[in-house]
Formats: sequence, structure tokens, C-alpha cells
Amino acid sequence: MHKAIIFDFFGVIGHSTYQLVVRDIALSRTQKDELNDLHKALDNGFIDTNEFLQRYAAILQLEYAEFINRYYESLERFTTTPDMLAFVQQLRKSYKVGLLSNVGAEGYFQFIEPLVRNFDAVVASFQVQLAKPEVAIYELMAAKLGVHPTECIMIDDSETNCEGARAAGMEAIVFSDINAAKLGLRSLGIAI
Repeated sequence: MHKAIIFDFFGVIGHSTYQLVVRDIALSRTQKDELNDLHKALDNGFIDTNEFLQRYAAILQLEYAEFINRYYESLERFTTTPDMLAFVQQLRKSYKVGLLSNVGAEGYFQFIEPLVRNFDAVVASFQVQLAKPEVAIYELMAAKLGVHPTECIMIDDSETNCEGARAAGMEAIVFSDINAAKLGLRSLGIAI
């Protein structure tokens, strides 16, 4: 029986600023892998934001000033999806609801910390030195919610992160939009 629903933040509750930065750049497989590794380093607290931004620009092969302009433009365009927050509140009436995000300190305090009251528990990768798709971070999230991982459903926009949740024993839904998420939850027996 499902007792908890866990949401990713960037790409689910809010738009990813970095998706906006690279929206018109055709990335090679190597660049995607390098950016993924770079995000993990930031999310785990292994590098600071300044180093992250410099290395990000280098991977994209952009002049640092151009990259910074794109980055700050994306921050101004960042939005939290009001429909998703309303949906979270609806679910909280019957289920425990968690937020599990791969995020660095700056992103956490800027985007997530103002919203923590909307969730029963929040796990941020930089605080625990773990990142999705590591099984341990999903187990930690379930423990914070006071449930077993098999009682959880993870909603994430990354198939890789959903695979990590499944490896921890959770059900997982790859997020594309709120309507598809609702359908996915209904198919798992969640009354919405």
C-alpha cells in the first residue's frame, strides 16, 4: 500500500534553470555526460557555484560572459509551477509528500527553501552528500517520511533517477506534465 509520494524539484515542481540555458544548444553525448557529472559534483557539495559556472561555460564552449548572461536570464525566467504546488497540497490530505532534489546550496536556498513548508520532508543532495540515482538517497527520503521505500512513489523527470528509485524498491513515474503524472498515480491506485 502506498503511503508517500515523492517529487523531484527541478523539471517537476519548477523548471530547471540549466534547461533554459542550453535550450538552443545542440549538445553532444560527451557534453551531456560532462554536464551530468558536473551537476553531481555541485549537488554533492564537492565544488562551489563559481567553479561550477566556469566549468559549465567551458563544456558548452561559450565565452564565460555569454554563459553568465544566459544563466542570469534563466534565473529571471525561473518559475515554480503553481498547479504542481496545488497538486502537492491535494495529495498531502491523504499521503505523506516529500521533495527529493539533486541541488547545490545556492539553488536550494534560492528556489527550494522558500517552499519547504509545502512538504512533509525535504532531502537536498548537497546536505546529505548523496545524489540521485544512488539508492541510499531514496532510502533516506523514505526514512524521513517514516515509511518503507516500497510504500513510496517517486515522480522525477529523469528516467535514470526513476530507475534509482525502483532499485530502492519504490514505484516511479517519469514526469512529462501534471496530467500524465496524475494518470500515472491513478494507475498505481492513488485516488486523486
